[in-house]
Amino acid sequence: MYVAIEETLEDSFCAELVGEEHHGIAFGTLATVNGVGDFLSSIIVGALWTAFGTSVAFSYSAGLFATGAVLVLRRRASKTVQK
Repeated sequence: MYVAIEETLEDSFCAELVGEEHHGIAFGTLATVNGVGDFLSSIIVGALWTAFGTSVAFSYSAGLFATGAVLVLRRRASKTVQK
């Protein structure tokens, strides 16, 4: 259920950021960035988990999550101000 909600929100947010004429390239770029990001995060979190344990790996993941959330909220706030 999480994946269905997350992917739907991600795609709709991507569609809001670009004009309709650029949706194809935007969705392709999103998929590429997601694939590369998933690969790199698996390597990094796996290495942290192996070297330092679960608390460091999950803390790293939580930090990235919080950073992403702040960036999305800032983007939304600046878009609201511009209207």
